[in-house]
Amino acid sequence: YLELNLNNLNLKKHSYWEIDKKRNLINDEVIILNLLDKKLNASVKNHLISDRSTGILLSGGIDSSLIAYYSAINSNKKINTYNVTFKNFPNYDESKYAKQISSFIDTNHFEINGDDVSYDLIDQIIGFMGEPIADSSLLPTTILFKHLNDKSTVLLGGDGGDELFAGYPSYFNNNNFQLPFLNDFLISKLPAGFKGRNFLLRLNSDKYSMESDYKYFNKYDLDRLIKGFDHKHIFFDKIYDSKDFIYDMTKKDFLNYLSEDILVKVQRASMYSSIEARSPFLDKNIIEFAFCQVPSDFKIKNGQLKYILKKLFTNKIKVNYNLDRKQGFSIPLDYWVRDIWYDQIFDEFNDLPEIFNKKFVLKSLENIRSGYSNSSNILSLVFLLKWLRINNLN
Repeated sequence: YLELNLNNLNLKKHSYWEIDKKRNLINDEVIILNLLDKKLNASVKNHLISDRSTGILLSGGIDSSLIAYYSAINSNKKINTYNVTFKNFPNYDESKYAKQISSFIDTNHFEINGDDVSYDLIDQIIGFMGEPIADSSLLPTTILFKHLNDKSTVLLGGDGGDELFAGYPSYFNNNNFQLPFLNDFLISKLPAGFKGRNFLLRLNSDKYSMESDYKYFNKYDLDRLIKGFDHKHIFFDKIYDSKDFIYDMTKKDFLNYLSEDILVKVQRASMYSSIEARSPFLDKNIIEFAFCQVPSDFKIKNGQLKYILKKLFTNKIKVNYNLDRKQGFSIPLDYWVRDIWYDQIFDEFNDLPEIFNKKFVLKSLENIRSGYSNSSNILSLVFLLKWLRINNLN
């Protein structure tokens, strides 16, 4: 909250709660596992309290599977679990893993088809978002909630597990490994979407560099995308430097990416369909436990992300399961942009505000058909353009 002193007009900002900077680390794996088990069980039990029908968003990943497990053992009736499927795109379809978990914990399991995402859905999303957020998983998330408002009105999910317990591959980048010869000039000459370009960009910057904050268009692309672009006007997430790289990066993502993207996305999409989404991992006791008591060595160990959560998973859920496979709410965006929506996006880009470099934008779209990785960049621009138009901004 803000406090204004009417005598001198000084303004003070007060935080209701924030992560304690003092850390009292526990270096015993057995104790950590027992505490995590108790805290997560208690949190899920509390989050299940509702006078409405309750279900679980079961993606098939570690986090949502644990939420589903604790929900099953704390519920006095068979719980409902829900999963988005991409049957036509096996590389993105996690349904078989969700079924495994559902079978083990004995739930009423439902699958929602995510294959047929229409371009018109983007207009619906822009209408309820209120801001130009460009997370492509908004598409299947919106479809999921729209299909569930007649089944469960309270849904528990696994959001927060990656940020609290180190689930992103970027957390492996804990060395200042630089290649000085990869200078700005060389990287800037590579076309947008060129595979490996962002990797080279990261190699040419230190581990705490703000380069990682360029989610879609990096600074070289922005120079070509926006006329008269000035880097000074870009806001970057706060970088922490506690000398513990994993702690710093998870805290950075927790305070920025999680709260400004993931939770915004889920909250808007769920409320649009009159559903209340809950995140048991984001219980105050679990957040403080993860940041103040669990050492980074138990979050990433022997090259394994989310080590302590995976250990808890194998202790509780006995299935034939690949713990180290690539996970996450991924969608066949390249196919949709390249083969289904291409003409509609081309028409969208033919009517660009003057501030944008039309030649660069159309070339970026064209390069998708040459195998370049531009679909996320393209969709982010589509979201922005539609948002500007709907709100009559130029």
